[in-house]
Order: sequence, then structure tokens, then C-alpha cells
Amino acid sequence: MATMKTALVVGASRGLGLAIAEELLKRNWHVIGTVRQDKGTNLHELSEKWPDALQVQCLDMTNPAQLEDLESSLTNRPLDLL
Repeated sequence: MATMKTALVVGASRGLGLAIAEELLKRNWHVIGTVRQDKGTNLHELSEKWPDALQVQCLDMTNPAQLEDLESSLTNRPLDLL
């Protein structure tokens, strides 16, 4: 049985990042998408459609604590696409 490939899409709340995340979901990928806002983005709406395949991670690249949280959530988790 093949496992789902995993992609990390930084800046997935709108625009190209959102479009890439949605396309990967349609192609049966597991997606970790980062957004600056904790709720209310288009990516959060997508997570309702793909609750098992999409993980939304709050990340402001200038916030060291959020970078550490992302690093911790990715420990021992291989990525196929960044």
C-alpha cells in the first residue's frame, strides 16, 4: 500500500501558496500549510474539506517560538516537497 507524499507549503493562506496546497490535496498528497493567522483564512476553509490530509500550522517567520513549534511538529517526519 502506497503512503501519501507530504508537502510543506509556506504561505498557504492565499494566492499561489493556497493554489499549490489545493492542487496537491486534489492529487492525494498530505499537506502542511503555514499561515500567519490562527483562524479565518481560506486554508482553514480547505481543512474542513480535507480534514485528514491538510494540517494548518500558524507561522510568522519572524517569531522564533512559532519556528520552533514548526520544527517540533516536523521532527522525524519526512517531507517529499518543500
